[in-house]
Amino acid sequence: MKRIVRRCVDVVVSGVVLLVTLPILLLAALALKLTSPRDPVIVREIRLGSHGEPFEMLRLRSTESDLRLTGLDRILRSCSIDELPRWWNVVRGDMSIVGPPPSDPSSGMPQSDADPSRDVLPGLTGMWATKHRAS
Repeated sequence: MKRIVRRCVDVVVSGVVLLVTLPILLLAALALKLTSPRDPVIVREIRLGSHGEPFEMLRLRSTESDLRLTGLDRILRSCSIDELPRWWNVVRGDMSIVGPPPSDPSSGMPQSDADPSRDVLPGLTGMWATKHRAS
């Protein structure tokens, strides 16, 4: 029963968040497309979900290197606008709103508080987010 309630809350809340932030997402996507038309606007990163199952985590494109950050990248990252597409992962059921961070399979090992063998969906936020949030 808890899983059903949690899933319903995840879908409703993420649906509302996506609806409310849609204008921001569209403006950010347009700005990204205008600044570099050949690059994709949405980036798909492979991450590990519950039981170590891989899924595509979505985000808006922004430069990973702090040395090459443009003004647009700084805005997207500082306001976490680049992470808004991850709410779609919650709607799809790949992630939950609260949970451990998704593991990056290319790193070779799961993050310290995210065991991919557990029956827990990775989350957008959790205790790890308060500890590791970039300022």
